[in-house]
Amino acid sequence: MGHIVIGKAALFAALALFAFSSCAPREQLGARYNLVARVIDGNSAIEIVGHTGTSADARIPSAIQNLPVTAIGDEAFAGGDWVVTDASRPYVSEFIVGHQFASVAIPDSVTHIGWRAFAVNTFASVVIPDSVTVIEHQAFWETPVTRITIGSDVALNGDGGFPFQFAWFYNAQGRRAGIYTYGNDGWSFEPRE
Repeated sequence: MGHIVIGKAALFAALALFAFSSCAPREQLGARYNLVARVIDGNSAIEIVGHTGTSADARIPSAIQNLPVTAIGDEAFAGGDWVVTDASRPYVSEFIVGHQFASVAIPDSVTHIGWRAFAVNTFASVVIPDSVTVIEHQAFWETPVTRITIGSDVALNGDGGFPFQFAWFYNAQGRRAGIYTYGNDGWSFEPRE
């Protein structure tokens, strides 16, 4: 009977080793770029789900391992989060500021920006490439963005997380492509042809 148990254990260990070695873990996909990534859409695209670096600049490649980076996942570049700091009081949490980015470069392969993807950062300007079709609620929450270059007809779910009622102003301009700048008199719009 001991021989069977050893055989099962060895078989299980071999199967587990094969399963984990036959596909790249998500951490390895973006390691070269200090990013955590995963394959999505039937192994045809990449989603960035986190970062591991300490650079002040969030640089996102347009492709990883010959697959296009099409999505920035929920909280992938968030600069902080609400955390329960006392297990005896799980209903009490405090905001913990983490690594924040001073700039971001989003490649034109990206079509979707997730919930709180760039929340709580310090950059004031962002270029949303024409390829982006959806920006989820609170994507730029608590990030002091006052200059937004954006394409036309981008769906801002919720408010997109931009400050100063940007979503309302963008919609009032007919969701036109251009440069939107916030100043003392509110938002202004410079159309882009």
